[in-house]
Amino acid sequence: MEEVQKEIQCKRTLDQATTIAFCQLAGQYLSDVKIRRGSFTVDAKSMMGLMAIPIKDGVSLTIEASGTDAEEAVSAIEEFLGQPAASNV
Repeated sequence: MEEVQKEIQCKRTLDQATTIAFCQLAGQYLSDVKIRRGSFTVDAKSMMGLMAIPIKDGVSLTIEASGTDAEEAVSAIEEFLGQPAASNV
């Protein structure tokens, strides 16, 4: 079983719509995926868990994954959170 941990600087704020998209992304992977902010760790596949720790532009987060596709899961989540949300200009 593969275990991967990566600290990132978040570049987008998760509102309700992006939290749903984030959960769907995390749910595509078989690995157990967690997001840690400070002393709080939540399941990345749980919308309620993600809403409990506000994820905003500029915060430091740690992505943790364990399972057969952990590396792919961490990379996809890092890409999702590491890119600013598209503006509606």
